Amino acid sequence: MHATDIALLLGFCVLTAISVVLFRLGYNQIGVEFKPEFLLKWILNPYVFLSLATATGCRFLFYALFKSYSTSVVYLITTLSYVFVLAACYVAFGDKLSLPQWIGAVLIIIGVALVGG
Repeated sequence: MHATDIALLLGFCVLTAISVVLFRLGYNQIGVEFKPEFLLKWILNPYVFLSLATATGCRFLFYALFKSYSTSVVYLITTLSYVFVLAACYVAFGDKLSLPQWIGAVLIIIGVALVGG
């Protein structure tokens, strides 16, 4: 992988993790209701709004990777974002990780190294 591609991938992973953390903070504030007025409350929540904006940024980075890689490779290497989300939720919310989750994270990292290398 070229340095630019690594930067795009890491940017995608970091923004994905930030988006998930922000979304969960918004969810923790307002929960979920299936009423029309709830949608407005959801959209106006600053955490949810920032989460959606960050997720949009992720898409641009994701599509930029198509310049160097095929669709299948881009989807494979961006699974690294799952590891970033796991770590971010562990730090931000104290989520407990089981041994199989840690093993899965390591396998993802190995898989991305094999595919992206």
